[in-house]
Amino acid sequence: MKVGDTALGEILESLKQSGKLDSTLVVILGDHGEAFGEHGEYIHASAIYDENVHIPLIMINKRLFHDEVAHPVGGIIDVAPTIFDVLGLPLPKQWQGRSLFSEQRPNKTFFFNPWAGSLLGYREDDRKVIFNATTGKVEEYDLRTDPGERANLFNDGSSDRTALLQPIAGWVQSQKRRMANLVAENETDAGHCTAMSLEIDAAGTDYQGPPHFDVLVDGKRLAEIAVQGKGSKASTSEERVAELNDAAMDARPFRIDLSGAPNPKSIEIRYINDQWAGDGSPGDRNLFIKSIKVNGQLVPNGKLHVDEQSHGYTDDSGTAMYTNGSLWVSGPFIEGCM
Repeated sequence: MKVGDTALGEILESLKQSGKLDSTLVVILGDHGEAFGEHGEYIHASAIYDENVHIPLIMINKRLFHDEVAHPVGGIIDVAPTIFDVLGLPLPKQWQGRSLFSEQRPNKTFFFNPWAGSLLGYREDDRKVIFNATTGKVEEYDLRTDPGERANLFNDGSSDRTALLQPIAGWVQSQKRRMANLVAENETDAGHCTAMSLEIDAAGTDYQGPPHFDVLVDGKRLAEIAVQGKGSKASTSEERVAELNDAAMDARPFRIDLSGAPNPKSIEIRYINDQWAGDGSPGDRNLFIKSIKVNGQLVPNGKLHVDEQSHGYTDDSGTAMYTNGSLWVSGPFIEGCM
């Protein structure tokens, strides 16, 4: 407690010294309670009694608050909406929570604990219900008269078990529907992010055969392509460069079916059969990659790189490869997909 109190004091003093305290909303929130044997347990994840789940929420800004104390019933999902409400920001439509200051929100919240069996519960005003889905045990408490949750009001013989647990059942079903909708939306998004086609515009110079390259997507080899190019007669470095530049003018497309692969993370073009006649002798087999397209969308040359500088170079016209090596490009390749 002392460490936390000291740290908070330092934060507030720093904001004050910087002149930002009056324009800052300071939010202090506990992440969970802590059990100290009240119900026979000594860890915070042991149950969903109030010693486990009751936490402080403090908001500090002298322009907005004046030491008021309120006791609404809310949950963690209501914290962000409350902050947005205070700051006058619109709430994202997918948020489930409601501002604790909203007069329209019910004074109610649900909670669960998957670490101690399967515990579910809710609190509405001063009434609290806990259901152990593993054992079937039901507990009901009046927190106004019994804040320590000592007297279980549920009587299996006379209490209406179905009515008591109906809010929990409804909440669980609503969460299942929500998850199903999220999965369906994700599947729709995944369809948008599916790469169906890969097109590589390539050219080359022939020497004792055309240049070949392998195409690997996320490390999986999908194709080996031979690029029929112009015969090479170059015997100097300058002639080799000029020869490949000339061949690049006739680059043609090679199309690879990605068979509905998920949005790829990397594409590798691996030049595999370099051949050279030697210094002063005519003939050099080289490869030129003019462009790469995924689903018809051009991959910017700025995203391309060769694995070693000696293998070739990339400029605005494409990538020239003079020795065996790899040309890499990393995704995402489809806008809006990660």
